[in-house]
Amino acid sequence: AHGLILNYYDPRIRQLEEQINSKEGAPKDRVPLRERLQKLRVERLYYLLVEDPRRGYEEYRRLSDQANRHRWVGYGMRLLDEFLRFYNYPTRRKLFQDRGISDQQIVRESAQMWVERFHWWGQYQRSIHLAEKILAQPELFSIRLCEEEDIAVLGNARALWARAKALLSGYDSEAVREAEKMWERLPRGGKEREALARARLATSIGYLYRLGGMLSEASRWYVKAQAEFRVLKAYRDELAQVLNNLAFAYARQGRVDLARPLAHEALQIDEELGNEYSTGLTLSTLSSIARMRGHYTQAIEYAKEALELFRELEDAHGVVLAHLGLAEAQRRKAKQDIEKNRKLEEARKELEKIAEDLEGALETARGAELKDAERRLRAEQGRLQRDLGHAVRVLEGAEKSMAHYTSSARLLRDALNLDGWNPVEKADAQQDLAETLFFSGDEVGAEECLEQIKRSLDEDIVTLSEKAAPQIPNEYYLPLAKVEMTHGQIAFMHGKEAEGLQRFLQAYVYFTLFSPDAVEKDALLEYLYKRMRDLTVVQQRDLMEKVRDRAFQSQLQDKFGVNVESFVRDLGDLLGA
Repeated sequence: AHGLILNYYDPRIRQLEEQINSKEGAPKDRVPLRERLQKLRVERLYYLLVEDPRRGYEEYRRLSDQANRHRWVGYGMRLLDEFLRFYNYPTRRKLFQDRGISDQQIVRESAQMWVERFHWWGQYQRSIHLAEKILAQPELFSIRLCEEEDIAVLGNARALWARAKALLSGYDSEAVREAEKMWERLPRGGKEREALARARLATSIGYLYRLGGMLSEASRWYVKAQAEFRVLKAYRDELAQVLNNLAFAYARQGRVDLARPLAHEALQIDEELGNEYSTGLTLSTLSSIARMRGHYTQAIEYAKEALELFRELEDAHGVVLAHLGLAEAQRRKAKQDIEKNRKLEEARKELEKIAEDLEGALETARGAELKDAERRLRAEQGRLQRDLGHAVRVLEGAEKSMAHYTSSARLLRDALNLDGWNPVEKADAQQDLAETLFFSGDEVGAEECLEQIKRSLDEDIVTLSEKAAPQIPNEYYLPLAKVEMTHGQIAFMHGKEAEGLQRFLQAYVYFTLFSPDAVEKDALLEYLYKRMRDLTVVQQRDLMEKVRDRAFQSQLQDKFGVNVESFVRDLGDLLGA
C-alpha cells in the first residue's frame, strides 16, 4: 500500500493539481482533469486506510469537506462509499479502535458531516431536519454533553440550522435566541472544532440580524466571526463568506468605503480557492455595492457573472439572489434614462424584458420554497411596474400609464402582506407604494402610506423630535429621507414651493445621516433644479433667502449635526440665484 501511494498515486495527483492550479485554458477544459484527479484520490483513499486507518480517516474527512464545499456531490458520495466499504468490515473496524478512533467518534463526526453536506449542497430543509434531530436527541449520535469536543458538534449543528432557517424564511427571533444560547455555551479559546462552531454561530447570528434589518448588530457579530476565522486560518472559504456579508452590511449602512475592500478580499480568496458558490455570493455583493454607488453598468456586469455561476451550480437561492440584484440594477439604469427623458422606448423594452425575468425568478423561488425571496421579488415587480408607468406616461400619456400604476400598487400591497419584512425594508416598500399612489392620482392614499411608514418603524426611534439623532441606527434614515422627498414632490405639485424646498432639505439631512456619500443626495439637487428653474427670478431669490437664513440652517445643525450650507450653495449656483 505504501509503495502504491508513494510511487503511483502521489506523483500523478501532484501533476494533475499543478495543471488545474495553473488555470491555463478555459474552465471547461479543466473539468476532465478534475474528474481524473478525483478518481485517483478515491482510489488512493483505500490504500491510505489500509496503511494507516487514522491517516486514512483524516484524509477522508478532509477530502469530503472539500467536495461538499465545492458542491461536487458525486465525488463526495464516492468518497463516502469507499470509506464505508472499508470501515464496515468488523475486522477492519477493530483497526480503527486500535488507532484510538472509536465507533462512537465516527458516529458523532458523521452526524456533523451530514449536516454540513446538506448545507453546502443547498438542501436546507434536510439540513434543518437532521440538525433538529441531533440537538433534540444527542445520545442517538453518541454525543456526550459533558465533553467540550462533543458540545462543538452541537454548536456546529445549531449554527447551520440557524443559517438554513434564515435562508429559507428570513429573520427568525427564535433562531437568534437559540444560536446566541449556544454561543454562550461554547468555551472561548477552545480547540479548533469549538472555535469553528463559534465562528459559524457568529456568522449565522449576524446573517439573521442582517435579514431583520438590525445592521449594526449584524456587523458586530460578523466582526466576531471574522476574528474567529482569522485565528483558525483554515476554512478560508467561510472567512470569505463572512467578509462578503460584513461588506454587504456596511454597504447597506452607507459605509461603502469600508465595504469595498472587504468584498474584494473575499473575491480574491474565492478565486484562489476556486469556490464558485462563494464567488457568486461575493459577486452579488459587489453588484449591490456598485448599485448603491449609482454605478449601474458595473452592477449589471457583476450580477450577470453571479447569475451564470449559480445557474451552473443549479443553486436556487443564488439564482434568485443574482436575479434580484440584476433586475434592480437594470431597472435603476432604465429609470435614470426615463428621468432624463432619453432613450424612452429602449428603456420601456428593457423594463418589459426585466418583468419576464423576474417572473421566472419567482417560479424558481417558489419551487425551492424560498419564502423570504418571494416578498422581495414581488416588491421588485411592483417597482418595475411603477417605472414602466413613468415611461408610458411620457411616451403615451397619463391615461395609458394607469394600468401600470394599478399593477404596481397591487404587487407592492401583495408583497407587504407577506411575512418576514424587517422595519427598514418594509418602510422602503411602503414608500414605493406611496410614490405609485401619488403618480396614479391618489394623493390621500399616498399621504396615508407615508404616515404608515413612521408607524411601521420601531416606536423607539421613529419620532425624531423625541429622539436624539445619535440614538437612531443610521439605516433608518434612508426610508425617512425618501418619505421627505415624496412629501416634497407632493408639495411642489400643489405649488407649495417653500414647503417642498424645506422637505428636500430635511431629506438631504437624513441622507447625510444615513451616509455622507449617499448617491441619493445628487438626485435631490437635480429634482430641485428642474422644479425651480422655470420660476421667476424673484420667486427663486425669495425661496433661496428662506433656506439661506442662518437661523434656519442653525436649527438643522443643532438638532441633527448636519451642515446644509454646501447643499444650499450648490443649489443657488445651479439656479444663479
